Amino acid sequence: MRLKTLQSYADKIYLGDRVQAFIKEYPKAKKVRPKVYISDTCGSDTAGQIWCDVSRRRMEIELSRWILVDRKQTLSTIRHELAHALTAICELGGAKHGKEFTKALKIVSPRTFRRDRHWYDNDSVFKARKKYHPKTRIYGNATSDLTNRL
Repeated sequence: MRLKTLQSYADKIYLGDRVQAFIKEYPKAKKVRPKVYISDTCGSDTAGQIWCDVSRRRMEIELSRWILVDRKQTLSTIRHELAHALTAICELGGAKHGKEFTKALKIVSPRTFRRDRHWYDNDSVFKARKKYHPKTRIYGNATSDLTNRL
């Protein structure tokens, strides 16, 4: 997927009515729009991560190049990282993937929030991860088909 497409997808969600209404509920919320970029890898088991400096109005979503081989997983990762962005923008606090994060994730992706809590390994993602991390192992939430064959 192209970076421009990924940024448009993130903007569509972030600038959507549901997310903007949620942000307005928090008077201290900063006006920051997350920017998406791609690096070779965020780590062997990290599909994406968010970099925040809300005081300077900078927020970036970093995606591992290896997750881009699977469109569904890529979009899920963007939604997941946007939920982290919301927790930072609205100063929700809480644990990294705690109830505040889940609340934000339900706003970002109400129908898929359960699935968006994690990325899932599959053949194409595993092969792409192996290019950057030759010693990588199957991620714990791999599909049963993948774990049965390896």
